[in-house]
Amino acid sequence: MRLFYIVSKSPACVAVHDIALKKIKEGLAAGHKVQGIFFINEGAQCASSLYEEGSVGGKTQSAYILLAKKHDFPLLVCGRAFKTCGFNASVLKDGYILSGNTELIIKLNDCDEVKEF
Repeated sequence: MRLFYIVSKSPACVAVHDIALKKIKEGLAAGHKVQGIFFINEGAQCASSLYEEGSVGGKTQSAYILLAKKHDFPLLVCGRAFKTCGFNASVLKDGYILSGNTELIIKLNDCDEVKEF
């Protein structure tokens, strides 16, 4: 099964991200393929390079980056949401890709199931 995830919660919502990461890992362990994760609304904050290593936000974004690299799927960030959070492309963390509706629609059409956190 091809899975796609949408994350809309701020990195400060640690419990939500812990659950999301757990569910993604469970899906991978079950043999499913992750098509990507799309960060929208406050979730776009996960892509900011302004988080310090070891901070709550830094740990959250590092966990997503490690998982995406290990399993070769993209971390897509809504460009409009990123801008609304007060960021510009110069503070995009390596490993995340600024995206838009086109990328979202392509991924939605290329998956069997969508899960939102």
